[in-house]
Amino acid sequence: MIKTSVDSSGLRSKMLAAADAAPNACAGALVEAAEYIAAAMAVQPHQDTRRWSRAWIQAARQVGAWRTPVPALRPSKYFQELRSAVTKFRDQQRQDYIRLVAKRDALYPQPPRNQRTGLYGKLSRQIEKTKARMDKAQTQLQQLGANQTALVLHAGAGFSGQGKRAPQVVTRVYGGFGAVVKLPRGAILRLENLEPHARIVESKFKILAAVRAPLRGLALKRAARQIVSAARAVSKAG
Repeated sequence: MIKTSVDSSGLRSKMLAAADAAPNACAGALVEAAEYIAAAMAVQPHQDTRRWSRAWIQAARQVGAWRTPVPALRPSKYFQELRSAVTKFRDQQRQDYIRLVAKRDALYPQPPRNQRTGLYGKLSRQIEKTKARMDKAQTQLQQLGANQTALVLHAGAGFSGQGKRAPQVVTRVYGGFGAVVKLPRGAILRLENLEPHARIVESKFKILAAVRAPLRGLALKRAARQIVSAARAVSKAG
């Protein structure tokens, strides 16, 4: 009988060192993926104020993808229509307010003793809610002012101001967030578009879905190549 033994401690050390290099290799591949996303967003056709694509580019730059510059915001070509939508909504609330007050006063020339119950109370609550919507719309018109890079969410079909929700003016620019999260044996690319209309734009145009489609295979191939290179470097160093 012949016996043999193999000391695998050196090989094991090299394998562990190569595995430890995997997160950095994967992270490098994911930064390349972020570069691809940023470049694609810079040229995607659905650009108005650029807030949406700009946020993705900012997110990519936060993980080290610097090739694509952050574009400046530009005035919305729909600014007048968006402002008109908020104005129409405010005017509609004002008409509803006047109508409800007239109806309540016609039914109740003298307010009842208990003004929070019955039809009088119901009409009063409707009046309060309508006035609150009217006042908020007026405040938002003032916030909108001449800010042509502002967003107006829920402007209604054809900028009618008559959607399921009240128009909402957003003047703050939220931008994007990016991070590469390293795991024990890999890494995750996390990019977030923080703009409040991000989901609306994606739902309508499916831009991100189209940009991401080829990325999974590309990132895996680049990560694999970089992991192999890292393993070889460790082997040579050993």
